[in-house]
Amino acid sequence: MNTDADRPQVWKRLFDAALVFKALAPWQWMYDADAFGVKNPETGEIGTCAVLGRAGEVFGISVYLGSEGLTVFEATLNGEIVPGEEDVLFRMKALTLYYDDRSELDPRDLKRIKDLGYKFRGRNAWPKFRNYLPGFFPWYFSAADARFMTLALEQAVEVAGRFKENPTLLEPSTRDQYLVRVAEKTGVGLTWRDEWDRPEPSERAEPAPEPLDDARVEALKRDAPRRKGMIWEFDVRLVPTPILEGERPYYPRVILCLDQKSQMVLGTKMIGPPADAAAIGDGLMEVMERLGAAPIRMWVKRWEVLVAVAPLAERLGIEIALEKKLPTLDRAFAELLSYLGR
Repeated sequence: MNTDADRPQVWKRLFDAALVFKALAPWQWMYDADAFGVKNPETGEIGTCAVLGRAGEVFGISVYLGSEGLTVFEATLNGEIVPGEEDVLFRMKALTLYYDDRSELDPRDLKRIKDLGYKFRGRNAWPKFRNYLPGFFPWYFSAADARFMTLALEQAVEVAGRFKENPTLLEPSTRDQYLVRVAEKTGVGLTWRDEWDRPEPSERAEPAPEPLDDARVEALKRDAPRRKGMIWEFDVRLVPTPILEGERPYYPRVILCLDQKSQMVLGTKMIGPPADAAAIGDGLMEVMERLGAAPIRMWVKRWEVLVAVAPLAERLGIEIALEKKLPTLDRAFAELLSYLGR
């Protein structure tokens, strides 16, 4: 029995929508900042759509999923994500369609195209679909991804055509809202209408750390006392070399702890997804347990890392501060990542 993912009509409708969108070429009059939303009728999640191609480099569309995806999109537009510190692609939660050269597709993509009977020629002519999840390698669409991207492309054609005639279409009357296309099921299918909205705040936007292991904390107080004058620099970075465990490869993260005075690396640890607060706090405790010491003060570069280790620092009486510039730590990470990438 065929599953939904095996049904050719799901994929044919997706490719047909991609061909219509490419023929329209809305990047000729739209920028990626001219964003709008499409609400998934299956899940209720809003995908924020950004048309790509005005710069003449990458052509297609990105559909940023939910609040988590929108946060990365807006941070990129505002310049809040600093290129080079952590590639935005590693943080994306999105579905993408890029029109690539044939050489950019892999055998699985090419087989899908051949099985469906499509033929493409030339540069930027071959549709390439990918699912992005934070911490994971870009992956192929599921049938659910294909269905939602199809709807997003069909609504993108609708919105782009209207925007061409009315450049004020996407300007909200209320700040921080987007025009969102919302579907209602009727006897003849889906009927779409405009609303002004934005994705609901993500429940995981600022996760609450799990309760600390009291016995382990008390052991640290006894066996790893704070040392006067000792300051540690601590951070977590993503390793840009995917690891294959299971069907979908992931990008591991590495914890690095550095003694500020000696500039010695005190400990490192690789963690896989979910690289959550519990995993980060556990990595810090392992460093203290191995050294039999704790710092009087600790500096971190990222808010999410501070949130992850703050409960432990408070229990152990360690001062913790957020510092934007930690060049010694950055150099140590660069050397470590270079080594891991070999």
